[in-house]
Amino acid sequence: MTSTSADSFVGREVLCPELAHLVDSRHGVRNRLDSFGDRLRALGQPWEIAAFFWVPAVGLGFACWYELRARDTLQDFGIFRAAALAVVHGRSPYVAATPAALAHFDKFVYPPVTALVFVPVAELPSEVGRVLVFAGALVAIVGALRLLGVEDWRCYGVALASTPAINSLALGALTSFLLLGAAVAWRYRDRTAVAAVVVALTAVLKLFLWPLAIWLLATRRWRSAAACVGAGIVLLLGSWAVIGFAGLRSYPTLLNVLERIEGPASYSVVALVGVGGGAATAVTVVLAVALFAAVVLAARAPDGDRRAFALAVLAALVATPLLWLHYLLLLYVPIALYRPRLAPLWFLPVLLWVTPAAHSQGVTWRIAVALAVLAAVALRTVATGLNRGAAPRFAAT
Repeated sequence: MTSTSADSFVGREVLCPELAHLVDSRHGVRNRLDSFGDRLRALGQPWEIAAFFWVPAVGLGFACWYELRARDTLQDFGIFRAAALAVVHGRSPYVAATPAALAHFDKFVYPPVTALVFVPVAELPSEVGRVLVFAGALVAIVGALRLLGVEDWRCYGVALASTPAINSLALGALTSFLLLGAAVAWRYRDRTAVAAVVVALTAVLKLFLWPLAIWLLATRRWRSAAACVGAGIVLLLGSWAVIGFAGLRSYPTLLNVLERIEGPASYSVVALVGVGGGAATAVTVVLAVALFAAVVLAARAPDGDRRAFALAVLAALVATPLLWLHYLLLLYVPIALYRPRLAPLWFLPVLLWVTPAAHSQGVTWRIAVALAVLAAVALRTVATGLNRGAAPRFAAT
């Protein structure tokens, strides 16, 4: 550069400092974008980036935009928020345990600890609460997979694009946080206090996850199991004490009525066989006992700790009389434990896009598809290696 041109450039910089700052800012942004692009390209081939990054990102972006724009979204969050506000103002979050009161799938039917968990968010404006719950649920899914030992970034894209994940995020359901609870319990399984409290809280938030406590017993974590039972009792009775034990006496009746009303519309085994009343209860009890025994036996087999934990999660999904589509997000627990890198197994929950509704509405083929995916995951994870009497070749996390 000549002296004249240099002087001219310096002159322009002195005369137009705002312009020089703008040019520097544009160069900085461009450099950061180029650096991000280089890192992204280093992750894999262009088709991998498109399939496992951009497709999930666009899908999640649309879901987020839709949830923020619409008024009647995150229905489950609306139920939790209303229950939390009732508790804050000294009212019972429960309605009468009658078919008429529970007929519309929009009433609070969980232990009161669930309402208490949502108290901090309930006091915020509804729009802010929805944003926080959506973002928190998204982080919970990513955090759970990381705790389960998944380092292949493509697995995260597949999981976030799966039907159960999108369904859970769209409803503002608890399932993402239950997945995180299961992952924390596994990661810190040898820390008595952490495992006991996390398993207790996870099972109390959603009672169908009680097999996680059986896993503690089956793997002879006696202190953790005892502490888990104690923590569960404290959480249940303590949270009920906060609301003056309102609804405690009628709660078993409420669950029974709920099962009769909502069971046929779910994706459960009971819904598939089409039984109700006492027959449905009998099927549930038989499944629970059989799966209880299966978890205990799995703990004694090769690779027993991981196998029993994965089976406990699968048992919870099989035994519950109310199985909603977003519950199947928990399938990523056994998948992550047995396939920590991308494999065809990761795509099985994605197949549930053929039946994306949260409720099966009693349609047999929808229920059959969901249970077939569940069975396929079980066969390719906990059943792997049993006939050979050896642990699977995939290392435990």
